[in-house]
Amino acid sequence: MPDPVLLPVLLPVLLPVLGLAPSPEAPAGVDPNDVTPGFSGFLATFLLALAVVLLALSLVRRLRRIRYRAELEARQEAERGGDADGPPARGA
Repeated sequence: MPDPVLLPVLLPVLLPVLGLAPSPEAPAGVDPNDVTPGFSGFLATFLLALAVVLLALSLVRRLRRIRYRAELEARQEAERGGDADGPPARGA
């Protein structure tokens, strides 16, 4: 059982999480169907979507760079490995 002192602090947090809080009523004279987020909501959503697209492009670019560098290192390692052994000896 929670501490009775913490109950007034926890109750407003827990009720909406549990879905037990009553739904808020619209003020008098306001039709709930007419309320929209407006331009600020559109702008926030647009900026968030733009940020996600830019982050995805950056991720793809970085992954390509990592893959290219790994292929380049493997190619260089193969070239160095072949040069270190030298050509095969004739007649052996």
